[in-house]
Amino acid sequence: MRRKKLVSTLATFAVAAILATDLQANPQPGPGQETYMTYYSDASLSNVVGVQLIGIGIGGSCQVHHTSWGARTPYHTVTVAACGDVGGAN
Repeated sequence: MRRKKLVSTLATFAVAAILATDLQANPQPGPGQETYMTYYSDASLSNVVGVQLIGIGIGGSCQVHHTSWGARTPYHTVTVAACGDVGGAN
């Protein structure tokens, strides 16, 4: 019984740690903002191979839409921009 409780507690901790890491890695957008991940072919970040919208802030003039195209690679940048402005500041 004690071992089962320990395994359950460790599993809960592991899931919480994974979720916290994901939230920390991708900044949450504020009102009127969107968060995009831009994927590149290599570490030089010179050839875009994909884009994914990963969050839309509540409020402002944001319209809910989905943007995702291309490939996902380990080479990426995260951009928080005003709604509709994919070229916003990092």
